[in-house]
Amino acid sequence: MRIFDCPSCHAKFRLDDSQLFEGVRVLCPNCKRMFRLGGDQLLPIGAPVPATKNRSEPEIDIDLDKSFANLDLDATVADQDEGESDDLELVRRILVVEDDEAIREFLESALAKQGHVVITAKDGLDALEAIEDGVPDLIVSDIDMPRMSGIELCEAIRNRPHTRMVPIILLTGQHQSELIREAKSLGVAHFLPKPIRFKTLLAYISAALSED
Repeated sequence: MRIFDCPSCHAKFRLDDSQLFEGVRVLCPNCKRMFRLGGDQLLPIGAPVPATKNRSEPEIDIDLDKSFANLDLDATVADQDEGESDDLELVRRILVVEDDEAIREFLESALAKQGHVVITAKDGLDALEAIEDGVPDLIVSDIDMPRMSGIELCEAIRNRPHTRMVPIILLTGQHQSELIREAKSLGVAHFLPKPIRFKTLLAYISAALSED
């Protein structure tokens, strides 16, 4: 975790270690201006990266030996590269809520590579705590989670005035039609079935954000 000063408005904000790789796009949550990480500083998009000594760009490490039962890896890795976009209007603050650590870490890295500011939580209770630090522009959440499920999280979000309009994408499994109907009654309009294809998730994100 590191704290950065926005070069434009000088607001301070935090970046997780998973986002600290060369060239990652960073959105200031205060002024909504976009920068990229170059060396140890935030630079305007298009600015040259300052020379540094003995510094190499770390790679996003995706452990293919882990069990990704809910990710279509053959399509996902390729889709991640094809899905990279220079459309800065779609760069937002996204909260990913997923109890499967492997899926959570992959989505965090992949969405950060797209330039989004990504916050993660392992269940609904952790998500509510994360929201207290800043309301996200979008929430991507699993349904089946310990302590607080995705449905319970949606209900809590819709009952809070400052979060009730945040768009939500729910990741759904088989035999969850009753839960989907319950989520729809809470105003959730976007449901992405597992296994997850990353390019499809990007399309859902684009659609959800265009409605806010």
